[in-house]
Amino acid sequence: MCNEDLKQLLTNEVCENLIAKKLKTNEFKIINTIIKPLSDAPQGFSGTHFFLKFEITTKNELKTVKFFLKFKLDLDASIFYRDGNNDIYGREAEFLQLTTQYNVDWAPKLYDYVGERLLVLEDLSERGFTINVERGKFNLNDCFAGIQSLAKLNAFYFQLIHDKKKLNPNFSILKEYSNFFKEVILQLETNLGKEWCKATIDSFNCILDEMPTSNLKIKKKINEKFNDLIEYLKPVENQYKVISHGDLWSNNIMFSNENGSPRCCFIDYQLLRFLPPAHDILTLLHLNTTTEFRRQHDLNQFFDYYYEQFSTELNKIGLDSNVVFPMDVFKASINTSMVPVLLLNCMVKSFLLMDFTRLSTYIAENDEGLWTKERAKIIKHELDTDEKYKQAIFEEFQVLIDEIVKLL
Repeated sequence: MCNEDLKQLLTNEVCENLIAKKLKTNEFKIINTIIKPLSDAPQGFSGTHFFLKFEITTKNELKTVKFFLKFKLDLDASIFYRDGNNDIYGREAEFLQLTTQYNVDWAPKLYDYVGERLLVLEDLSERGFTINVERGKFNLNDCFAGIQSLAKLNAFYFQLIHDKKKLNPNFSILKEYSNFFKEVILQLETNLGKEWCKATIDSFNCILDEMPTSNLKIKKKINEKFNDLIEYLKPVENQYKVISHGDLWSNNIMFSNENGSPRCCFIDYQLLRFLPPAHDILTLLHLNTTTEFRRQHDLNQFFDYYYEQFSTELNKIGLDSNVVFPMDVFKASINTSMVPVLLLNCMVKSFLLMDFTRLSTYIAENDEGLWTKERAKIIKHELDTDEKYKQAIFEEFQVLIDEIVKLL
């Protein structure tokens, strides 16, 4: 059914407009259209992904024109649509429309958003980008490439604000683009949000109860800080906050090493937030590296590199980092973002550190239960049966505990 619905959206007119937009000419003829799933496995919690390839003739030459498709699931096929107001595909389309206008190199180009259901994007493999890093095991070069792209993303935000305020001094991104920052899961306004938050606390307690370094006081403080996290994520006007990607795990980060220079591109902008730049930096580092990597490498080198790159990107557009976002403000935001990021890191890694085959089975057999009511039960089973998972998740939670102890 999914393929049939997809084909109905890809009318001849839509296909011709896509090709014309990419080639900047109407002088072509479509010979063949090929739609291929990204893989046989489930690809997303809210949609499925496809490669779209056209074989065309133009000026007596045979050419191929490629795109990448993100096709939104039916409203009853994903828990993320349960409350009926999570237009996460519309959010991504609106954001990528902006980045495409600015011709950024750290996000895919948007060619169309068809029927409020189908995102037609640049096929990043044509620029040499792939997802080829083992989950949670970025190396030093991967981290520096990711940090550089974050500096570009944040500079883009300040350029956007600068341009908008030249036209309207009272411009507010939270008012103009309110759809960007609507929290999907970590909030208490919807049934999904309430169930997700309860499942997270229950699974945290399940893990903490088995850790010898944990105690009642630590567990109580972590529960308290999780409630603070919900407030921290709410969008509030602040000159030192930026558009945050919000979901920087390895499957949303692509790398290219063409010409021997590592580059990074971010994909999947459905969980955008409005947070300090330090949030995405810390997320990238904690969510995509091992605890051993973080012990071996001083994270301050990444913060310094970020600010250097951020300043360079701002200088290109005539802005001064010392005015826009002073170093002391940036360094202070690292401290305020640390515990929220570690909480999110532990939440996400309680899934990602599972054996991939078993995780895929849980998703296929009990998708909603894994995210909500059955999560703690599943994690308890993993702790009891997989010593490798137990050791790895304990190490991540220990990083959180070490920070929490400083607050007691």
